[in-house]
Amino acid sequence: MGAPRPSRHNPYFDLLDACKQRGCPICTLVLGVVRHYLEAIVYECVNDPPTRIAVVASHGYCNDHTWQLHEMRASLGAAIMYRDVLRGVMNSIAVRSAGSRLSLFAPRKYYLGVLSRLTSFVNSAEPPGIGRSLADPHAACPACQVRERSELGYLGAVLEHIDEMEFLEAFRGTGGLCIVHLDQAASTARDIAAVDRLLAVQVELLQSLDAELSEFLRKQDYRFRAEDIGHEGDSWIRALAMVAGKRGVR
Repeated sequence: MGAPRPSRHNPYFDLLDACKQRGCPICTLVLGVVRHYLEAIVYECVNDPPTRIAVVASHGYCNDHTWQLHEMRASLGAAIMYRDVLRGVMNSIAVRSAGSRLSLFAPRKYYLGVLSRLTSFVNSAEPPGIGRSLADPHAACPACQVRERSELGYLGAVLEHIDEMEFLEAFRGTGGLCIVHLDQAASTARDIAAVDRLLAVQVELLQSLDAELSEFLRKQDYRFRAEDIGHEGDSWIRALAMVAGKRGVR
C-alpha cells in the first residue's frame, strides 16, 4: 500500500504559493512572516508591556529589522519603543561604577530574568552572553526569533512533502533552497531519508545553475559577445541569493 500520504496543512499551501516566485521559498515565506510581525508590533502591540520589555531587554531589534521599521515609516511605534531602549542605555550608564567597563549587550540579571519569562513571546531564545562578537550584538532580537521559528516550521514542511509530485514540481521552479536554509534542513532534521531526497533534488538544481553561470561567463568572452544573453543573464544574481539568501532575510 505504501507509506501514508502526509497531511496537508497551512504550511504546505504557504509553500506552494511561495514556489510561484523564483528563489528560496523559505526566504520568501520568512520575509513575509517577519514583515507581518513587525507590522503587528508597531501598529497594534506597541503599548503592550511584554512587547516593550522584550525590545528593551534585547536593546532593540537587530540592524536589519531596525531599518525595516524605517522602511515601513513606522515613526510613532519606533519612537515609543526606541525611546525606551535609549532610556535603558542611559540607565546602564548611570549605574555604572566610575572606571568600570560598560557591556550593553551582556544584560544584567534583571534582563536575563525578563528574557527567560518571555520565552513564549520570543520563541525561547537564549539571551546573549558575555563576550559575544560585535558582528551580531542584538542576539535576542525578537523579530529574529520570529524568523527562526518560522524557518524551522517551513523547513519541516519541505521535508515532509519533498517526494510529492505537486510540491516537487513547484519546488524545482524556485531554483531550490538557499544554502543557509539547506544547511538548516540537513543539520536539524530527524528524518534522514527525507534529507537525502531533498539533497538529491538540490544537487540537480545546483548543477543547472552552474551550467547557466558557465554559459553566462562564456558569453563575457570577447569572442562570443555578439551572442544574445538568454535566461542565464541573471544567473549571477540567482547565485548571490543561493549563497546568502534573499536580501533582507537576515
